[in-house]
Amino acid sequence: LGILGGLVSAAFTKMLVGLRSWAGQIPRRGPVDCVTIAGGAIAGAFAIVSPQILGAGYPVVNNALNGKLAFEVLLFALFFKLLGTSIAFSTGNSGGLFAPSLFLGAMLGGALGTLARAHFGRDVADVGAYALVGMGVTFAGIIRAPITSIFMIFEVTQDYQIMLPLMIANMISFAVARTLHPDSLFDTLARQDGIHLPEKGEE
Repeated sequence: LGILGGLVSAAFTKMLVGLRSWAGQIPRRGPVDCVTIAGGAIAGAFAIVSPQILGAGYPVVNNALNGKLAFEVLLFALFFKLLGTSIAFSTGNSGGLFAPSLFLGAMLGGALGTLARAHFGRDVADVGAYALVGMGVTFAGIIRAPITSIFMIFEVTQDYQIMLPLMIANMISFAVARTLHPDSLFDTLARQDGIHLPEKGEE
């Protein structure tokens, strides 16, 4: 789950940054921003296929935590949320990145947990535990705050048993995401806007 979380996090970061750079090069003329309209329309089209991606998605995340979503629904929601959020954010339809990072993790963890349950039965943790750890690994990989992710998930669960797998998965996800995309998402977005944030060792 840590490896998959790192891959999904890096893919999300690379896609969002690349699309935002491309969309920023398109000239805006006239009173109507066609790029923003097109981005919203594409994201809306994705929602027709997978309505779970609409809004912040907290009810869908809650269903994933309770193991109420089928494997196919989880995968579709993961795929279209990744694409839809990247396109919407990069074209000016910003709805934030905190909730999508948790949503992607819940769908990824839920899908892996569903597979594990199908193959190993009760020998593995329930689907909700996988979804919770999944939320942690994508938050750690996208936001690049693994310790914050650990505290956040513990605040939700108050379960010490989940802490060790969560810490291991978080650090793996963080390492994989940083290897594939060394700069954090928010640092990259700031540079795209002409803002240079000081790095460690700079005066």
